[in-house]
Amino acid sequence: MTPGTAVQLDRKSMAQHVIGVVDQCPARRYGLVTMLSERGYCVRASVDIRALQDNGESSDSPAVLIYSCDDGDISVIDSILLTWPDVPIVVLLAQASVTNYRRALHTGAIAVLSVYAELEEIAHAVGGAVSGLITLPHRAAEAVATTSRTADSPTLLNDQEIAWLDHLARGTTVTKLAGEAGYSERAMYRQLSLMYRKLGVQNRTQALLLAAQHGLLKWPNPG
Repeated sequence: MTPGTAVQLDRKSMAQHVIGVVDQCPARRYGLVTMLSERGYCVRASVDIRALQDNGESSDSPAVLIYSCDDGDISVIDSILLTWPDVPIVVLLAQASVTNYRRALHTGAIAVLSVYAELEEIAHAVGGAVSGLITLPHRAAEAVATTSRTADSPTLLNDQEIAWLDHLARGTTVTKLAGEAGYSERAMYRQLSLMYRKLGVQNRTQALLLAAQHGLLKWPNPG
């Protein structure tokens, strides 16, 4: 996604999207809830991820989750994805180093910003995440682009797997992808896991970044 590109969503479609917010700072949490609500989103907020998940069934996942990583524990993203494997996560880092940007992406975040980012920038990242797009500050995108990889060449993917990645890059959910491919949702996750293993990556975000870097997707290479 090109920095500064606006994601246009009308208020009717936005109201259908529930945005989860997990932030331990009351003032920042209030600011995020207010900003998202003013833009027409339905917002569920909590001080921790477990409390947010307990507010509904595990299947009742938000369209996007904003997770403020104040304590620097980026590995918590793994546990979030165990419960909500298909939820795009916008991570706000208290320690916004290049290393942490890379770690958050490789753990499964779809957007990574500083907790000190402007609310408008966060809103832009949420809009992108709703559309299935990756949002990164320029230096983070550069860091990802220069990361060395030991993965097998993405050209080893077959046409069907490339098509799956293209659908995921455009924001198609795994549930919808499973229906179109004729698999159960569980079988689709298994097929995707096998594809990620073939690429030598761990999750959807890593697979999309790698495929984009090799020109296999019909959307701009991040960075």
